[in-house]
Order: sequence, then C-alpha cells, then structure tokens
Amino acid sequence: MRAKAARGRGAGAAIATLLFGVVLALVAAIAAAAPAAAERRVALVIGNSGYRSVVALSNPRNDAEDVATVLRDLDFEVMIRTDVQKNDIRTVLKDFSRMLGGADTALVYYAGHALQYGGRYFLMPIDAALEDEDALRFDMLPADEIRELLAKVSGVRIMVFDACRNDPFSDKPPPGGVVPGSATRGLTRAKRAQGSVIAFATAPFDVAEDGNARNSPFTRAFLARLKEPGLEIGQLFRLVTRDVSELTGGRQTPEITISMLDDYRLNRSESDRMFWARIRWSEEAADFHDFVSRFPASPFVEEARFRLAALEAAGRAIDEARARAGKSGPSEREKAEQMRICVDEAARVAELAVVEDRTGLEALKTRAQCPETAGRVDRFLTEFDRNRATVEAAAAAAAERERAEREAAAAASAANAAAEKEKARLAAEAAAKSQAEQCRAEAATIDAAATAGRRADLAALIGKTCGENKGRLDKALEGLAAREAEAARTREAQCRREIETIDQAVAGGRRADLAALLDKICPENKGRLDAALDLMSRREAERQKAEAERQKAEAACTEETRELERLKGLGGSARADLDRLAASARCDRVKPMVTAALAALPPPPPPPPPGRCSGETIEDAGFCIPFPALEEPPVGTKIRIRPDARVGERGTTPPDDTEGPASAPQRIAPVAPSAGAGDGGATPTKPVKPIQLGL
Repeated sequence: MRAKAARGRGAGAAIATLLFGVVLALVAAIAAAAPAAAERRVALVIGNSGYRSVVALSNPRNDAEDVATVLRDLDFEVMIRTDVQKNDIRTVLKDFSRMLGGADTALVYYAGHALQYGGRYFLMPIDAALEDEDALRFDMLPADEIRELLAKVSGVRIMVFDACRNDPFSDKPPPGGVVPGSATRGLTRAKRAQGSVIAFATAPFDVAEDGNARNSPFTRAFLARLKEPGLEIGQLFRLVTRDVSELTGGRQTPEITISMLDDYRLNRSESDRMFWARIRWSEEAADFHDFVSRFPASPFVEEARFRLAALEAAGRAIDEARARAGKSGPSEREKAEQMRICVDEAARVAELAVVEDRTGLEALKTRAQCPETAGRVDRFLTEFDRNRATVEAAAAAAAERERAEREAAAAASAANAAAEKEKARLAAEAAAKSQAEQCRAEAATIDAAATAGRRADLAALIGKTCGENKGRLDKALEGLAAREAEAARTREAQCRREIETIDQAVAGGRRADLAALLDKICPENKGRLDAALDLMSRREAERQKAEAERQKAEAACTEETRELERLKGLGGSARADLDRLAASARCDRVKPMVTAALAALPPPPPPPPPGRCSGETIEDAGFCIPFPALEEPPVGTKIRIRPDARVGERGTTPPDDTEGPASAPQRIAPVAPSAGAGDGGATPTKPVKPIQLGL
C-alpha cells in the first residue's frame, strides 16, 4: 500500500507540475492578449506631392499610401489625405478630431514640404506660397494644432514628420525676438506630454531628401522596421535613425524624441525571440513543437528540438514506469519501491533537463538509486553539449551574418556615397557644359540681334548674360546705337525730301508720285500726304465735273444745231419754231446761227383783219392758222376757255375757270368770214365742222 501511495504521490506530483505549467502559460497568454484586443488605434496620414508655387515632390503620395497600408495591417483605423490644399486644412482636422474620440493610441504621419520658423513647425499645403511670415500664419498648418488634437487621447501619441526643417527666413528676425537656432526653436524643443513620440526625418534647420526610389529614405526605413514584429517603439526608431544615416551616407540624421514610461510596440506580432522567451521554461512539449513549426529558421530551433525530445523522452519514461508499476503485485514490494524511485528520478531528470540544470543532473547522477538514472543523465548531458555546440554555432553564424550585413551595408553606403559623388561630378560637368552651350547660344543671339537691329533682344540679355559675353553685348549695343543714330539722320533727310516731293507732285498734279509714297512715308509726313491726296481728289472731281458739263453742253450744241438745220429746211413755216429755238437755245454757237436763220426767212404776210380767216384756218393773234378738220372729241374731253377768248380761238378756258364733264355739250363754230372791203372780199371758206366741247 505504501508503494502504491508513493507511486500515486509521484505521478500526481508530475501531473500537477505539468498542469500548473499549462495554467501559467494560459494565464500569461490571456494577460498578454487582453490589452491588445481592447486597444483602439487611429492614424491620420497626409502626403503632399503636387505643389504649385514651390518644387513639386514625387514621393510623398507614395509614402502616404504605403504607410497607410502597413498601419491598416497593424490594426490602425487610417484616414489618408493626399495633396491637401489650404481650404482643406480645417476639414481634415475636424474629421480627425472626431475620429480620435475613444481612441487609445493615435499616430499622425506627414510627408511633404514643411519648414521650421520662430520656434514652431509648419506643414505646407500644395497651394500655399512661401512669400513672407504672414503666409505662415494664414496659409500653413502649424504642427502645434495637431499636437493639441492628440491631447484628446489618453494613451500613446505618435507624430512622424518626413519633411524638411529648414528656415527660409533665417536672415530675418522671427516674431517675438526669437533668434533662429535658439533653444526654443522647433517643435521638438516645446514641452512634451507624457506618452508621446515625435519623430523628424532630419535634424533641426536641415533638409530631408525625397529620394529617387518609390519612397524617401526615411519612409523606406520606417516601413521596413514597422513590418518587423515585436520591436519596442524606442528600438524601432533607433533602427530607423541608423538605417536613414546609412542610406544617405550620413547626410541625413533623423531626430527622435520619446517621452514614455512603459514599452510600446506598433507591431504586436510575436517574433521568434519573443516566442522563445515565453516558452523556454515551459514543461509542455506542444509549445516547443509549435515553435519548431512556426520558426524553422530561428537560431533557437535546435534548442527547441532538444527540449521537445527531452520532454517526450521523459514522458515516455514516466509512462513506462507507471505501466510496470501497475503490473507489480503486492508480493513484489521491493521491486515496486525500486520502480517508484526510478519514476521519481526519471521525472526529476526531465525537470532538470528542461531547465538545462547541468549541476543538478550531475548531483542527481551521483546520488541516483535507480540504475537507469545515470544513463538518462548522461544522454541529456550529451544532448546539452551537442545543443550548446549547435547554439554556439548558430550564434556564431548569426554574428557572422550580422557582421557581413554590416560590412555589406557599409560597402553599400560607401558605394552610394561614391555614386553620389560621381553623380555630383557628372552633374557639375553637365552644368558646365550646359553653361558653355548657353554662352555660345547667347553669343549667337547677340550677333544675330545686332545684325538685325533687334534692340529689345539685346536689352533682355542685360544683367543675365555670361561673363564672357558681357563685352560682346556692350559692343553690340554701342554699334546698334551708332547705326540707329545714322538711320535717324538718314530718315530725317528722307522725310525732308518727301515733303519736297509732295509739294512738287501737288503743284504738277502728279497723283502717281503721291501714291508711290503711301507705303514708305515718314509718320510725321503722313498728314501732309493725306491732305495732298485729298486736294488732288477734289481737283480731279472738279475737273471731271467740268468735263461732264462741257460734254453736256457739246451734246446740247450738237442737238440744237441738228434742230436748226431741220427747221431751216422747212422755210418760212418754221419761223415760230425758230423763234422758240432762239429763246431756249443753250449753246452759244447756235444762238447767232438761229438769229441768222430768222433773218434769212422771207417776211411773213400781213395779218388778215380780225375774223377774216377763210378755209380750214382759224384766227390766232391776228394770223390765220391752218385748222384741219377734227372729229368730234369723245365724251369727257376737257377744254379750257379763257373768259376773254373769242369763239374759235385756241387755248380757251371756261368762264369760271372750272373743269367739268362733257355731259352738257356746247357747239362752238369758227369765226365766219365777213365780206372783205378793198379786195372785193375774201374767198369763201369751206365750212368747218363744229367741235363738241365738254364743259
């Protein structure tokens, strides 16, 4: 019974020990996981690339996008903004302030242009202009405002600025009398709140490189270290500082300020080192089995395999001892006691092997009562030696790799420095070559402008030309001035000649000479030429008018001459027409000819006595005028009769000088001839048919 009780106590102790280890491991895991699950982490990420009034940057937009991606992988709620303008600043701050509510950790990352002035740090929107100090107040975002927002967070507050910290107004005293470079200058000099981290990509009053790769040197190092699991935040930024210095050949050194009492990790993923530190003294074979599966390339994997083998061997030994002890009957008390001793010693060997207690194993081997204990101890000691050798070899290999990496980094840094130096040399050569080509081009421009007389092109080069071309430019300007003076004298003489030509052309009526001057007249002579052309135009109009009148008069003379000749051919019957022609003639040559024609006509017969006309005639002004027989005029014909007219006289009008229809016809007959006296009386005349008049 005592043997069974002893075996029960030994097995119970081993099981209790294992259970206690498991419980401790579970409690530790739960304690480690609980804060991470409850923590709420938020981030504001800004990347400004497309600047308008200053040099645009190629990388900040890429930097912001890549940082936002990694932070999301680390369980951050991320608000990303790129190419922020002045009018967007208030909206961004308001949205982020709302996002900060209930957050335990807050991170702000900014990439773009920034500057440090008067003890403050300013972030630059893409449409801000770096004009003067007032632009800082009204156009830019002070980092102080971001820090004030982060004060809402009770936990960790992190600000990361991948931007310059130079002072563009260093030659001017800043407001408040703060001298550039004083101890109060820069955001990092301000009072820092507990639990804050502020990281600048470069030192105070220095510039940060944008880089030629996708990311800037600072952001490239920051991203690489963020992805490493388990780095404490201080260690993370120290590694970032070292990496940036190596990447830039020492030209850029970040400045990190940490005000924290406890450790903090941005990347909570468990590394092999952290995992090993947690399970190294575990009594659970499953922990080491998990480690070997997750980290097969870890330098601790050999030791983990050894501990796994030791725990499994101890477990098998305990199981075998228990099995043998279970088969022993009460009659084998001594064997049972021996078995109990072997089980207890096997459990003790396993416990000492797990913690690598070589001294305890050797002491146990010395006082061991179980024959198998010495062999077990020797096997574990041999494993210890082999494991130690393996670990030492792994450590040596790791140290060698680290040394090789440092040497490679140093070589890469040296190569980068050499490449930068070569790049600078090539850039200087290219600049010199470009300067030489520019000077040659300027010389050609000066010569061409001097030859063509383009003073504006020469004036545009004053103060901007190459040193060797200054004398050339001065000489060209002097030569051009001399040519311009000579041209002015020549032009003045030409203008005087133009005046003489205009006056002579006007006097001689040579319009063609005036027209030839239109395209080349001196400006001051243009009014004189216009007046001369106007005078010539008026004279030409008057001449044409006189010619038209002359031609008209000539045509009238021709027509009147033709009419005179016709009337002359009619003889004495055309006397009245000749009289009318003499009265209406317009041609001075025709008038004496008409007078001569009238004089050449025979005298007219004496007029008959009044009312003595005979035959088909009527009396008219004392003359008997032939009166042909007339048909009765149609009804409606109007005839005017003068009140004093005699019957039968032409041109009569009604007594009341009125007109009326011929509805009341009145017959009027010519004057009947009376018997003549002296010549025996006139020849009887043929009766004239009465004329029907409409009154």
